[in-house]
Amino acid sequence: SELEREQYELALEDQIYLFEEKAISIHKKNTELLDTGIYDPWVSKSIHRLGELWPARFAKQEQHSDFLQNLYAEENR
Repeated sequence: SELEREQYELALEDQIYLFEEKAISIHKKNTELLDTGIYDPWVSKSIHRLGELWPARFAKQEQHSDFLQNLYAEENR
């Protein structure tokens, strides 16, 4: 029935959420290796996967400023 299908889908969504939360936790733990100076293909994969699982938090583009270049240019005028 329609009700049973909806209940089944909700149960699946709950399970998916639990697996995603576990995956995020494991990948975040793996990226903590960066603090110890370790960067290897597995850390890179964890960073990439976190961007897919939680884009608002982890799929950010680097931002840079020309502040240092402008400062250097001013000093050398």
